[in-house]
Amino acid sequence: MPEEIECNKATIYLFLHVAKSGCCDHCKQLDGWYTAEEEPDPPYEILQHEFCRCYWRMWTIVGLWRETREELINKHADLKQQYYDAAVEIVAWDDKIATRELQLGSEKEAKAVQLSNAEEYTNRSIDAQDSADEIINNNEELTPEQQDFVDQLLFNADDFIKKAEDCLDTANEILLDILESESYISAANDERDAEVYRKNEAIEKLNEVEPCLEFGCVENKAEEIAGSRLIMEF
Repeated sequence: MPEEIECNKATIYLFLHVAKSGCCDHCKQLDGWYTAEEEPDPPYEILQHEFCRCYWRMWTIVGLWRETREELINKHADLKQQYYDAAVEIVAWDDKIATRELQLGSEKEAKAVQLSNAEEYTNRSIDAQDSADEIINNNEELTPEQQDFVDQLLFNADDFIKKAEDCLDTANEILLDILESESYISAANDERDAEVYRKNEAIEKLNEVEPCLEFGCVENKAEEIAGSRLIMEF
C-alpha cells in the first residue's frame, strides 16, 4: 500500500479473563469473558488469591471502525458510479464528435466545390468578355451576325458572373455551417475533457479508498473471536 495513503485505522485490544480449574466462584464468573479496550491496559487488575491463578490473554486487532468502514463502502460505490457514468459519457461524446467531424468534412468539401465553381464561372465570364471586346476592337462596324454574337457573348459574361456570385453566396452560407460545426466540436471536446477529469478523479480516489477497504471492521473481528461473551468498553 502506498505510504501516502492514510486509512484512519483503529486499534483495539481484546482481553480474555482466563481462570484455571479449581478457582473460586468469583473467578468462575469472570472466566471466559472478553473485554474490548481502546488502550492496551486490562480492564481491571487480576489479584492472585487462594488457589486462583487467573491471567489475561490479549489480542491486538487492527482495522477500521464499523462506521468508518461503512462510510468508505458508500464512498466506494459512489466513486464507482462516477467512474462508469463518466466512461459512458466519454464514449457518447466521442460518437457525437466523430459524427460532427464527418459533417464538418462534408461542409468544407462543399464549400471548396462552390469556390471552385465560382472561379470557373469567373474565368468563363472573363473569356466571354475578352472575346466580345476582341470582335469589337477588330471591326470598325459590326455586321448583324457579329452584333448578335457579341450580344450573346456579353449576355454569357453577365450570366457567368451571376452564377459565380451565387456560388460565392452559397459558399458563405456553408461557411456559417462550418463555423457552427467547429464551435460545436470545440464545446463537445470541452464536455469530453470534463468527463475525462471526472473519470480520472474517480480513479485517483478509488486508489485511495480500495486499499483501506482491505482492513476489516474491528468490532466485527472482536465479536467473531468473543461471540456473545463480549464487553465493549467504548
